[in-house]
This record gives sequence, C-alpha cells and structure tokens, in this order.
Amino acid sequence: MGAKRWPKRGVAIAGGLALAAGVMVVTAGPASADPVSCQNVFPDRPGGYCAQVTGIDAGSSLVLHNGPDYTSGVVDGSGHYTDGTWLKLYCWTTGAADADGHGDTYWFNADDNNGNIGFVNDWYVTSGGFSTWSKVINHC
Repeated sequence: MGAKRWPKRGVAIAGGLALAAGVMVVTAGPASADPVSCQNVFPDRPGGYCAQVTGIDAGSSLVLHNGPDYTSGVVDGSGHYTDGTWLKLYCWTTGAADADGHGDTYWFNADDNNGNIGFVNDWYVTSGGFSTWSKVINHC
C-alpha cells in the first residue's frame, strides 16, 4: 500500500482558508522555545537562564567547545548531550555558523551543571529567538 496522498483541491482549499483567516504558518528551527529561569531546573544553583539541548539527530550528541566555533576543540570532560539535557546559559557571542547549515552564528557560553563550561551554538538549544534571549542573557 502506498503513501496516502492529499487531493490537490483539498490542499488548495485548506491553504485558501488559512489565508482568508489571516493565519500564517511558519516553520521554526529547533531553538524555538524560550529560556527558563534556572531556579526551576537547578534549584541548588538559582539565578540565570537555562535551555534544553534540541535538534540533535539520533545517535549524535552536542559537546561544549572551547570557543564559539568547531575548530577550537572540545572542553575536556565535556559530556555528550542529547535532546532534553539542560544547560545554564551565561552569555552570548557570535562565531561560526551552526554545523547543519542554517546560518545561526550565535553561541552561548554554557554550563552543564557538572563543572563543564564551554560554548554551544544557539541552533541546538531551546533559547528562542535573538529578540527574546538578548533581553535576559548578556553579551559576553
């Protein structure tokens, strides 16, 4: 049995209704949620903002880098973080674009709550957009 196909007319009608209703469909990147107060995540380490690792393919992981790029090396002792891992975000800077080619050049100096501090690209954490996190997270 093949894949179910939507009739073209049904798609056109649904699209027309969405436009008529003033609905705009936007596909967000992995970093679409907002950072949260770390008090909710790490009660023993209140203050600051935290975000979860996201957008990591199965079998892959995110690591902390020594600088805001992929050539500075990996922080000694850095874990291999998968989707859902919480990181504390200290500050932001710019650097190399994300590894998946989306053009995101923002990086956070982050802490994994296990004594490891390094840089992660914004694309891979639930930080929301620049207009959201730049109000609460300072530039490094």
